[in-house]
Amino acid sequence: MTEWRAALASAWLILGSFGAAAVTVPFLVPMNVLESVVPRAAPHHTCALCGMTHAFYEIAAGNLAAARRHNRGAVPLFAALLINGCGLLAMVSRRRFTGGLHP
Repeated sequence: MTEWRAALASAWLILGSFGAAAVTVPFLVPMNVLESVVPRAAPHHTCALCGMTHAFYEIAAGNLAAARRHNRGAVPLFAALLINGCGLLAMVSRRRFTGGLHP
């Protein structure tokens, strides 16, 4: 059972780091810099995440209505990733002082 908990904690650490980066980048990296690095989707291509980058930047600027226009799911996803990132940060900081990431 302890091995499973350690494996789940490691998976959460890895995957949660990507989510934490997704909500942190709009506060640290200007949109034009990100657009020069990340390729854009093909025109007229739709997916569940279309418009999410612009929406996250709008959320970072405090424009929730504009974020919803880019992608209706952006605000709930941003909130979920932010809460998850805070939980991840709490786990990592607690484990740092108690001797590693193993449960």
